[in-house]
Amino acid sequence: MPQSTLPRNFAFLGGSLLFLFLVFSVSAWAYQDAGSGPLSDDEAKKLLIDKQSRDPNQGQSTKDSVLSDVCSFDDPIETDGYRRLALIVGVGEHKSEKIPDLEGPPNDARNFYELLTGKNGYGFPKENVCLLLDEQTTTAGFVEAFKRGLINRISSENDVAVFFHSGHGSQIKDTNGDEPDGWDESLLFHDSRTDGIKDFLDDEFAVLLGRLHEKTGNITVIVDSVSAGGIVDGHGVGKQDVIVRGFGVGSKTIGSHRKKPLPVDASEMVVCTAAAEGGLAMEHKGGGLFTKTLLKVLDDTGDKPLTYAQLAHRVRSQIADTHGDSQIPYFHGNLDKPVFGNTSHARPPGWDVTKLFGEETDIRAMEISGPPLPGIGLGTELRIYDGAATFADVRDPTKAKAVVVITETNGINATAKVEAISDKATRPEIGDLAILARPAEDMLKIRVRLRPANEEGGIDRERGQALRQAIESNDQTRMSVIVTNAAAEFDLGIDKTGRLVLHGPENRVRKTFHRDAHVPDNLRQHALQRTLLRLRGDEGRDFIDNETLQVQLEPREGANNNCLGPWEQAPPNSEQIVSPCHAWHVKVTLDQDSPVPLLISAVLLSADGGIHVLPKDRVQRRLQQGKSVTFGDTFIGLPPFDLPNHVLVFGTREQNPIRWHLLGDAARGGTVRQNLSSYLQPDTRGNRFFARIRSSVNQEPDCSPFNDCGTDRQRGLAFLPSSEALLGGFLSAILRSAKAGHEPIRILSPTAWTMSRLTVRVRAPHPRAAETR
Repeated sequence: MPQSTLPRNFAFLGGSLLFLFLVFSVSAWAYQDAGSGPLSDDEAKKLLIDKQSRDPNQGQSTKDSVLSDVCSFDDPIETDGYRRLALIVGVGEHKSEKIPDLEGPPNDARNFYELLTGKNGYGFPKENVCLLLDEQTTTAGFVEAFKRGLINRISSENDVAVFFHSGHGSQIKDTNGDEPDGWDESLLFHDSRTDGIKDFLDDEFAVLLGRLHEKTGNITVIVDSVSAGGIVDGHGVGKQDVIVRGFGVGSKTIGSHRKKPLPVDASEMVVCTAAAEGGLAMEHKGGGLFTKTLLKVLDDTGDKPLTYAQLAHRVRSQIADTHGDSQIPYFHGNLDKPVFGNTSHARPPGWDVTKLFGEETDIRAMEISGPPLPGIGLGTELRIYDGAATFADVRDPTKAKAVVVITETNGINATAKVEAISDKATRPEIGDLAILARPAEDMLKIRVRLRPANEEGGIDRERGQALRQAIESNDQTRMSVIVTNAAAEFDLGIDKTGRLVLHGPENRVRKTFHRDAHVPDNLRQHALQRTLLRLRGDEGRDFIDNETLQVQLEPREGANNNCLGPWEQAPPNSEQIVSPCHAWHVKVTLDQDSPVPLLISAVLLSADGGIHVLPKDRVQRRLQQGKSVTFGDTFIGLPPFDLPNHVLVFGTREQNPIRWHLLGDAARGGTVRQNLSSYLQPDTRGNRFFARIRSSVNQEPDCSPFNDCGTDRQRGLAFLPSSEALLGGFLSAILRSAKAGHEPIRILSPTAWTMSRLTVRVRAPHPRAAETR
């Protein structure tokens, strides 16, 4: 590492990923009143502010005239038919002598301001951007600027809002008992911890962000700040002292109880943070490494639009090239959106280019990664397209940048040799899209027989020909499904009502189709399920499949009272029997002996072909050793009964975030059905944060057989590690090991991953429910 780089211990319990993910998770909640002015007494009461806590209106007074001298709050300028608005905050100087000043945050903020408003920037009119630096960043001034500069100036759901923060974050001792680990998160502004002004809490920021989200979903939040202050030994990252963006521990907190419905899917927002808890955020020549790299990547794109997914890959790659694994940035939300844009498009199924080998003019190989897809294996041929390519683009081979062939793979990562480079398209870049062109020779395919008309339940010739053509003309389905007239594992016929029905290998009805057009996608999902069920982790000596991760179902509290039989808890990673009236969540525990924390995602495979990916918000949960996470989505069992459904849980290292949500089917439903969440109430928190979801209907659920049990209310939780995460983090582990003279920390493969499996069977409520041919 260059000696000019000063690492900062990025505990991220205040102003980084976990703080922002908390805000990201709860920000969809908002009060109906989105007016101007300080928080009202009614709003303060709704937050249930503790008597000893600071009122959100408290803070060093910032007169309107002073704030208006810094920022314009007049009617914003529209460009391209919508408004681009931003609030940029850089807090380097602090009024309290006990809080160390920082050189980097004001520089970060000025540079980000120039990126948005400069000559070759992103088209934000200067009149639309509020820049607050140092003494301008009083607590009250920040609140006013957020409300007057962002919330009050949004006029359309097409408008874009950007919030950037660079400065100290911290932890606050919880005094009202809403935090099981005893700590709240906070940001420190210029006047924090002086004159009775306390830290600005995550709950307060959630109110502001919730108001903004009520008006537009086109929100980007970027944070380069930390908590858990102090100067610590820089072992492993250089011999110089470590500068920490984050300071000390504050006192007192507020609690919050929110019962406002989610206006839209909060996952449309994008959250970008410098690192995760237990990691490092480094400062380089008077600025944050994360911010510097982010700005450099965005500066280098020119006029070509860049998606957040491309930005994420390139920022991670550049930091890894210069600083290894010492800092791993996080990007969450709808990453298929263009940076600072207000549009989005469906992403074609494929993998991402994560690394290039060779010279810029002579790229010989590349690393690619993504979720398991049928046809991807040794010898697979893929075309490389721009990372922002649409479905129409990837259907045109002339728009491909290159053709590659996989030479090595572990199921979710691969090395591919470059076979050809286009002389018409731009050169391949990190963040590009790898689309399947020719599947591996040994790819898993399913065979489907169309039952002829002369058999019972047969399909007439004309309808059968139309089905065959629909399957074979579907680009994704034809590579994983073979239609045959001979005996096959899957059989497609019709029932007494004339609807198509799919029988599986066990001679049972797997799926009844209401429309023939749904058949190709369902068959493709069955093929994808087979691929997923054949997966094995790239474990080596570091992880053990079905041991490192423990997965089990957890009954939803209070939802199963009307069931005829009690919930019988099965051991982890085994088979769980449930009744149709049972409602449940998926719980995952990381073994205490895991060498590192893991990013956790899960996939539920229904017997009818349905695929549901957890977490729904696209934010993989970072799970510490010995800790558990319960995904908030609520599920119940539906037909077909007594057939195996599967819950697959995947754990990858932080350096290897896989976009598992790409596996999900667009249409929900299936043997395991998700009850969609509509209410958010973060009044109880597990390790760092629980989101409890309730509807406005309080009656007990109707859990009679075949009914959609448990739709009245749901509980969801998002995992954020406890204060133990800091002590168990990567940096602390190195320090403890080095000081104690223990054996060196093992160097793990960045692509090592593991998985576990749980089988779920829905017990038939009546013998006749188990339909056979």
